[in-house]
Amino acid sequence: ESQRTNDAWELQQLEQRVTELKATLVGLEGSSQRLKSFDALAGGKLRCPRCWVLKGSIVDLIPNRDDDPGMVRCNRNGCGFKLQAP
Repeated sequence: ESQRTNDAWELQQLEQRVTELKATLVGLEGSSQRLKSFDALAGGKLRCPRCWVLKGSIVDLIPNRDDDPGMVRCNRNGCGFKLQAP
């Protein structure tokens, strides 16, 4: 009986992992399409490629700091994308 319980638990874990992998695959397919359509300079503003590709969010890049000229960063909290502006 304990072996059956263990087997049932393992099967449930595997099914959950399959569901997670399918969701990841769908997300990656969406990311691929967003990457193809990325417009780095829209409306005269640089856009964050990471936020667009991973989440479909349009986020402007902003100057990093006064002591770091030429660098821009994503203004979305937690993104962390930085770039030397052209």
